[in-house]
Amino acid sequence: MNTWFKNHPRRCWTWKSPGDRVRNQIDFILMKKRYRNSITSCKSMPDADCSSDQIPAVVTMVVKLKKLKKSKKEPRLQLNILEEDEELKKKYIVCVKNKFDILDSLNTAEEKWQKMKESIHEAAKEHIPTTRKESPTPHIEIDTEGLPIMPDEVEHAMKKIHKGKAAGPDDITIELLLALKEVGIQEVTKLLNTIYDTGEIPEDFKKSVFIALPKKPGTTDCEQHRIISLMSHLTKVLLRVLMSRMRNEIRPEISDTHLTDAAHTGRPVEFNNDLLLATLEEDCAATLEELTQKFYSSPSTVHRQLQQLCSASKFGK
Repeated sequence: MNTWFKNHPRRCWTWKSPGDRVRNQIDFILMKKRYRNSITSCKSMPDADCSSDQIPAVVTMVVKLKKLKKSKKEPRLQLNILEEDEELKKKYIVCVKNKFDILDSLNTAEEKWQKMKESIHEAAKEHIPTTRKESPTPHIEIDTEGLPIMPDEVEHAMKKIHKGKAAGPDDITIELLLALKEVGIQEVTKLLNTIYDTGEIPEDFKKSVFIALPKKPGTTDCEQHRIISLMSHLTKVLLRVLMSRMRNEIRPEISDTHLTDAAHTGRPVEFNNDLLLATLEEDCAATLEELTQKFYSSPSTVHRQLQQLCSASKFGK
């Protein structure tokens, strides 16, 4: 760019020899031809006090920053009104029920789910006010011997899901489903049974959005971020139903010499009565709480076992 502009000779040379005998233009500023018009001037600065035989070259550029378009936020539904306004809830239920009439004529789970999702969205937009705030399909073997999913299982699973959570890719929250009461439970049960019988899972059920939330503002380290995943609330309902069934089948297989906190983790922990009795005989002065802490970090279950052993032992407290 030094040669692109017609400057005075003293604004062109960038080096002088010892004794100031020769002055040459040996330093150049390069710029792609595409961005050449952004340069308004280019010249050397012989009067710069830099204590060197090299003269700095200065470029003036006009930079036009790209304008970022802010994404428009979709208005959020005032879901709390469903619990406060009974008339609004009745209108919402009637509207969804009328739209659900066509579901029985559909055969595949994907078609039923798409129509159910569309019906819930349309009914919610019609009756609930809004507020603004700043892969290939896997092959699944069909098990025809399993019992069908019951409405009580679906209702229990839906009530177990925490309210106020962010919606998944389908943008349907558990509050919208619970507000439908019997209508929503029946249709969700039919949908889950279709999935359970055919092995066909709707596309929205297989999507999960991962978001990295910074633990500290402005951090760029991966360790300082917490990863959350947003999935469909109906996926959570289906998983809870299946987990409940598996838990009921696994519990009878756990022997009496194992402890388990099945309500929370389901992980078995080996329990040895002889080891506890030997400890009681060795340290008979220890309290139940102290002995419990030696064997298990969460002492509630072991504490009950120790009480039973202590009641039958002369060393019991």
